[in-house]
Amino acid sequence: YGRGPKGEIWKFEDNIYKLINACLKILSDKPLFFLVNSYTTGISATVLENILKTTILKQYPYGILKTEDQVTVSEFYDLNTETLGIYLALLSNFRNLCAHEDILYDHRTQRQIPNTKYHYELEIPKDEEEYKYGKNDLFALIIIFKQMLRDEEFVDLINELSYEIDVLDGKVDTVPLNTILNKIGFPDNWREISKID
Repeated sequence: YGRGPKGEIWKFEDNIYKLINACLKILSDKPLFFLVNSYTTGISATVLENILKTTILKQYPYGILKTEDQVTVSEFYDLNTETLGIYLALLSNFRNLCAHEDILYDHRTQRQIPNTKYHYELEIPKDEEEYKYGKNDLFALIIIFKQMLRDEEFVDLINELSYEIDVLDGKVDTVPLNTILNKIGFPDNWREISKID
């Protein structure tokens, strides 16, 4: 329990869920721990466990797995555990951005995905030694999906995305389409990713 400057009452059982969600916004991509001390609140361990399952564990499911389980999951996707951890963190970041109605258009994450054959084969331009697109932007998600979805699912994704981008191109006359695509992190030849094995 606690009181605010105007006598507001903060009750653990009414506000813990909101507090944990607020904490999620400032945690690192891979927090070392998250501690909730609730031994005098009258909330059962099961209730607190369920709150944590719907907050912390929902956002960081992979990072809390045992090492051997991380290996099993990463082998399923033919990725190493570190790369899969980065991919899941980026997917979570963009998912949360969409869920909370934030601006997705030119969003960049702090973490970057490792260089892939897709960066190389698409001949994505570089700024100094770093690829300009597909590292921590929306096109990074396309690269992630290319590696994690089944082929037919990925083709469906690209077809849907192509359709929406073509619709956008038909509606916007003042800004060239490639300028918009580059701003969101897509290289000019982004559709070619579907042809790479």
